[in-house]
Amino acid sequence: MVLHDEQGDRIHAILKRPQVEVYKTMIKENKIYALRTFLVLDNYQILKTSDHPYLIQFISKTQFTEDTRTELPMMVYDFQSYDMLQTQRVTNDNKLIDVIGKVICKSGVQNHIISGRTERMMELTLGDPEGNRLGCVLWNKYIDQYMEYVTENVGVPVYVIFQLCTPKRYQAF
Repeated sequence: MVLHDEQGDRIHAILKRPQVEVYKTMIKENKIYALRTFLVLDNYQILKTSDHPYLIQFISKTQFTEDTRTELPMMVYDFQSYDMLQTQRVTNDNKLIDVIGKVICKSGVQNHIISGRTERMMELTLGDPEGNRLGCVLWNKYIDQYMEYVTENVGVPVYVIFQLCTPKRYQAF
């Protein structure tokens, strides 16, 4: 789970497996909560949702109070520039990133066998206002979501936002 404050700073929050069902009914996405009584730990996660050095761990005594303030942003993005992603010598695929772009072109849907399972993929090329291009791959259900949107919005330029995605060098790009 990713939490953010009014300045847009993100922090990763974790729950122990037995707590998931308990908190699942208490926490609703896109709501604002004040939290009390939790642990602050070093961010030991391999896959990081932010650069924050710490993470929050909920405990059995963690309390939530819904906050009705409306001035907090519901969505916070940390968009990465195409130039930075392309010139980085080694992509840090342990840090999830946000990317925005206009879809310039797309491939057809392809099937690949990965770990014995058939996975569907589609390649997109995104463009930014400076004319840079960035390759991107959609997998499985995200292909369906993209195709549904494109079918319902024929002739309209398509802009996409990828939030908390994995930056990896793919062989086709």
